[in-house]
Amino acid sequence: MMGVIVAVLAVTILVVQSVGVQAIQGESIVMSPTSKPYKLDAGQVRSDNFTIINDGTSHYTFKVYAVPYSIKNSRYEADLETKAPNADAYQWVKFEQNRYELNPGEKVIVPYTITVPSDAAPGGHYGVIFAETEVDPNQTAQIGRQKRVGTIIYATVDGDYIQAGREVETIVDAVQIGYPLRGRMTVENTGNADFVMKSTLRINNIFGNNMYNKTTEYVLLPKTTRDIPLTWENGPWLGWYNVQTESEILGKKVSHDKLVFIAPLWFLLVTTLVLLAIFYMIYRHFRR
Repeated sequence: MMGVIVAVLAVTILVVQSVGVQAIQGESIVMSPTSKPYKLDAGQVRSDNFTIINDGTSHYTFKVYAVPYSIKNSRYEADLETKAPNADAYQWVKFEQNRYELNPGEKVIVPYTITVPSDAAPGGHYGVIFAETEVDPNQTAQIGRQKRVGTIIYATVDGDYIQAGREVETIVDAVQIGYPLRGRMTVENTGNADFVMKSTLRINNIFGNNMYNKTTEYVLLPKTTRDIPLTWENGPWLGWYNVQTESEILGKKVSHDKLVFIAPLWFLLVTTLVLLAIFYMIYRHFRR
């Protein structure tokens, strides 16, 4: 009897969750662009805008606001609460209005101004502008109702600032168990303004034929260290490959080559057992 009750409760929960999701699955909010770089002077006022698109099937109201933006760790997880010294650009943003309504298939251009303080320090200043849907008090199904999208403000105030950085290390293990092939590049921004660096991963087989080639750009904030993943997602599970990595930071390139063997764990275990058996037979042969 208890088993039947548990089963009924489980089915009921699934039905309620399904109804909640279906009630809001037509809501979609898109923001363009997703980042805004600025070169500004202290005391300058700059007008700009972004676009919000309702590409879903539900009408909604959304609000706009700005918050601080900084980085927590080398994995580059965003910190939207800490008011770091250079996470102050959100305070410079003013909106003409804070709430908008959008019908399905419509879009709206949201204007705003950035007013740079006259005493703003030269270098990088950061923030995030968010657009967030609001809960309709007349709707009963509110599961996952609120959604928000954001655009990052990368503001550089002109003056005596420094752009500088370096590659700290690149690690790619010579023997990798299973796929995908993985590595890590760690880079550091030692200046007080952000910049964009490039990370390149090239993989050739032992005959010199190129198997994979990818270059990706990353933003580095001042006084931060960033771990950049190096991954060959759809590579084979067995073989020898020459892995070439390259970082390009402010025009300076650093490259590394490494021969890497990829194999699944079972293959390594079987190979080890076979080699041990061969060595054992050789050992017994010479003992005779």
